[in-house]
Amino acid sequence: MEVTYATARLAALCSSKKALSRKYGAENANKVGMRIAQLLAADTLADMRRLPGAGCHELSADRKGDLAVDLSGGYRLVFTAADPDSARKRDGGLDWTRVTAVVFQQIEDYH
Repeated sequence: MEVTYATARLAALCSSKKALSRKYGAENANKVGMRIAQLLAADTLADMRRLPGAGCHELSADRKGDLAVDLSGGYRLVFTAADPDSARKRDGGLDWTRVTAVVFQQIEDYH
């Protein structure tokens, strides 16, 4: 799967384990690296659903259109499908098997 970043600042943060550790702790820094590697290795987003512990899920309400994978301590790596219109099912839902590129939006605890 192709992975891009919404901002240059987020790209720089995610590429630095030291910066991630400072901001989110060592455990989350490790998880971010692992989740990025898992997404890069996946053919489609549907592959992420089968990974134990990834917790890949669609968000709802005011976050509709966003997706997230679990990190640690309530933190999530939030992203969107790079081309959500081409990955829509007839009923308007997201066809995870057609999502081959994502855009990372942020790391946060939205709970």
